[in-house]
Amino acid sequence: MITYNPNYLDNVDIFTPKELEFLEELNQQVSLEKFLNNKSYIDKFGLDFIHTSALIEGNTYDKLDTQALIEYGRTAGAKNTVMLR
Repeated sequence: MITYNPNYLDNVDIFTPKELEFLEELNQQVSLEKFLNNKSYIDKFGLDFIHTSALIEGNTYDKLDTQALIEYGRTAGAKNTVMLR
């Protein structure tokens, strides 16, 4: 059994130097503060997060079905919605 180490990611490079450079360029174009103060950005990011998380858990909803469920409560036929609620 592997024990949980909360400091593991402190010692792991998640991004390559080229990726870090790209992220810094993006930050110069749209600052994190500007992003966080834009409700439209947050809503789109939230939907992407919900959809991707559900896919990882095995849900079969596509992005449009996920959006319809989250925004309007409309289900996609017999598909399971448990992981999206």
